[in-house]
Amino acid sequence: MRNQVSLCFKVLLTAVGTFLRIRFIPANSLRHGESGACRGGLVRDNLWLTIVFFFLLPVMSSAQFTVGENGSLATAPNALVSVRNLSIPSSALNAFQEGIDRLKRADYAGGAQKFQQAIKKFPAYYEAYFFLASAHMSLDREDEAAAELQKSADLSGGRYPLPFFALGLLLCNRMDFAQANDVVQKGFELDNASWFGYYALGRVSLGLNRLDDAENYVHEAISRISSNPNLAQLYLLLAHIHERRHRHAELLEDLNSYLALETDTEMLEKVEAVRDRVKEVLKEEQRNAATPQPSASSSY
Repeated sequence: MRNQVSLCFKVLLTAVGTFLRIRFIPANSLRHGESGACRGGLVRDNLWLTIVFFFLLPVMSSAQFTVGENGSLATAPNALVSVRNLSIPSSALNAFQEGIDRLKRADYAGGAQKFQQAIKKFPAYYEAYFFLASAHMSLDREDEAAAELQKSADLSGGRYPLPFFALGLLLCNRMDFAQANDVVQKGFELDNASWFGYYALGRVSLGLNRLDDAENYVHEAISRISSNPNLAQLYLLLAHIHERRHRHAELLEDLNSYLALETDTEMLEKVEAVRDRVKEVLKEEQRNAATPQPSASSSY
């Protein structure tokens, strides 16, 4: 009846584009520090990358995710969900489907209206609350989205993992990583097999500066969605982790992988700008590595 649908959790930060335009200074003006030493320029470039990735992170963490027809990330049929669907009035199901169709066309206001209609016809429709939250996130109505995610989790009796993962990502956007970890862990107890759970754990671990864990979680997520459209978002999260670890060669590989998969023109332009700067950083590192360093005695 319903194939895969697009769940859009877009927090479109206009500040990102403004920030990139302001900070993307010509490379020759960043290459040398006040003393004329190349190392000073490299520190500036690294700082630029860190700040840019900080601003890109909320965009990435609430980007487009593809979910199953019942709001489930499982690829196998879910018999229990199918049985439950039989108890949902057809009018509510139709409104829900219309809401999904609106989201796929980026009509978030229209989608929200349809999900509200579905909820009115079937107040226990926790999947509709989840997608209503996604529409409201796309409309920058974050407080409403948070309440709706909580409602989705409550109505499911705490058995529906998606709102826990999504609420954890929302809390990451608010920089509340400790609470985000608690919420995501609850979702992971319900579903420890989906890529989305590992993605959320990776995002939380990055926020908590648990970089080994973050990298392992993201690699696990990547292994679970090899041909999924969401793969681009995972490479961007991996890029954040490698940037934090100053592993710029791996960072460049991550960005190349992301750019090969992403289709959003605005994000492509932003990430291409970051990739160009990463290339400059790598060149600077190579020049520094090839330049003999003066011995300690030569300074006396």
